[in-house]
Amino acid sequence: MKNDETTLVVLTPGFPCSEADTTCLPLQQNLVRALKETVPGLNIIILSLQYPYFKKEYKWYDNTVISFNGRNRGGIFKLLLLQKIYKELAKIYRTNKITGILSFWCGECAWIGKRFADRYQLRHYCWILGQDAKKGNKYIKRVKPASTELVALSDFLQNEFEKNHGIRAGTYDTSRR
Repeated sequence: MKNDETTLVVLTPGFPCSEADTTCLPLQQNLVRALKETVPGLNIIILSLQYPYFKKEYKWYDNTVISFNGRNRGGIFKLLLLQKIYKELAKIYRTNKITGILSFWCGECAWIGKRFADRYQLRHYCWILGQDAKKGNKYIKRVKPASTELVALSDFLQNEFEKNHGIRAGTYDTSRR
């Protein structure tokens, strides 16, 4: 039976291992906390693929974090990790009313998030930030993001992504706060 609460699934390579861990991806921490504060009824489930280096489900500021302990390993370990993540996403889908999937960066997380969102007709958003706007990003061709799925935090990133990949990402207009 599905939970009636609206759920946002966040896919990220890493996330803090506890509320005391303030140095791990502070910008992403602030975004998740702001989302929870702005939409208090929103159920946020964070799937952290590589870090922290333990596999468990825990609470972080009233949000559920599921860490997979990927440790950036390749080969068979990566394939097994992808299977576990996809299985967990399917479980979340069966038990929650997912409003969308947010992937941090246009890489492995976006590839998984986009595939899953397309399969289940969910909205997918990808936050691009720095390295993923570079020309050599091999995931852009795999993900094939639409401009409406991309979020850039600056005009520079928006322009760089468009120059290198031919897709104009959206930007967050801070003047509309």
